[in-house]
Amino acid sequence: MANQNGDAQVVLVVNNQGPKGVNIGGWTSSQFGSNVTCADSVLNPGFQRGCFGPTITVPCNITYHNSVHLTVNGSTKIAPAPTFAKICS
Repeated sequence: MANQNGDAQVVLVVNNQGPKGVNIGGWTSSQFGSNVTCADSVLNPGFQRGCFGPTITVPCNITYHNSVHLTVNGSTKIAPAPTFAKICS
């Protein structure tokens, strides 16, 4: 996510559409420092949870690659998060 000032943060969002609760945890990883470890918790069916990395002011004209790491019931999967570039004139 980015704001109008070119500050950005990585967010891990989990939505449990399954029939039972799951144990979740994870972390975010970014090339610009918006990294955070997400607390382990139980996510019940029909609920959603977000884990927000810190908001960082990023330099101009660099493309940053990011990822989120989600652990569900002990199994970790990695997914790319959107790239981010703050374009300055």
